[in-house]
Amino acid sequence: MKMLLALLTGIVSTFNIYGQTKFQNDKYGFGGQVPVDWHVYAEVIDNPSSKSAILDWGLPKVYSELEKRQIENAVSITAYKRPDIMSVDDLMKFEFKRLGAILTTKELLDSVPYYSFNVVTVRNGMKYKSQAIFRFENSIGYVINFTATPGTYDLNIQKFSKFVKDIQLFVPKEIEKNNTGKIDVHYDGIYVAKTDEMTFSGNKMGIFTYIRFYSDGTVCTQAFNSYDPQKVSKWFGKNGKFERKGGYNILGSDLTFIVNNSASADVNLEGPKADKFSGILTDANKLFLEIKYASGDFKSFWFEFVKLD
Repeated sequence: MKMLLALLTGIVSTFNIYGQTKFQNDKYGFGGQVPVDWHVYAEVIDNPSSKSAILDWGLPKVYSELEKRQIENAVSITAYKRPDIMSVDDLMKFEFKRLGAILTTKELLDSVPYYSFNVVTVRNGMKYKSQAIFRFENSIGYVINFTATPGTYDLNIQKFSKFVKDIQLFVPKEIEKNNTGKIDVHYDGIYVAKTDEMTFSGNKMGIFTYIRFYSDGTVCTQAFNSYDPQKVSKWFGKNGKFERKGGYNILGSDLTFIVNNSASADVNLEGPKADKFSGILTDANKLFLEIKYASGDFKSFWFEFVKLD
């Protein structure tokens, strides 16, 4: 069943590693354990062009009464760190679109604690039955797949279920910064991330959070229902009426700030609100920030810098 590698990942460079029981990808924030008799067929730690990482295993062959032969099932983890995947809904749409030409059916199994589907695909005339699990944590999308034939699916699905429970997702470890000099934010543009979705008149609408820094230590944030940094910049800033504002602090690559609505016209409608942002400057154009909202909820996002005209 080695042909599953192309089905699951599209990777052409493969290799066999036996006896590897622990795995971890620090850049994409996942790790765990596998049985000693699983072997690695392919591992891509970071693919810059697709902004993804892939780890694919082959399981010990099992005999299928239906197919009348020995068949090797496959398990894989694909992680995406892409600006077009900022929610689990984005992730599922992306993955099912990728499978479009070979996808026959998909059936939702569960949505708690994560989305899982039974998926049937046909490739080169051969039918495959899979379970696909979708998770979105720390602004990274994870697709965890078990792929078998109809005759072998039930033989290994429990092994896959145990494997999924042992997977650990964590905040990615970025390349260490040289803290001998100050790392700064940009003042000539806006940072933006898709931070939520809402449904209006039956249509889903993205909610984007914008951040703008000033050299005097001021920072402003604003949530808006469209991605248009150039247009938003015309009214968004420290002299605006509806922004949440505060002061920011940078220590090495660490960034923290709290913004509130005390100077906003919205305070009369929503009452006093404050959001706490904390995280790191990961490179010249990205921030990885955890937001503690006034409601007490925590969420993490990648903010991308957009230079203003």
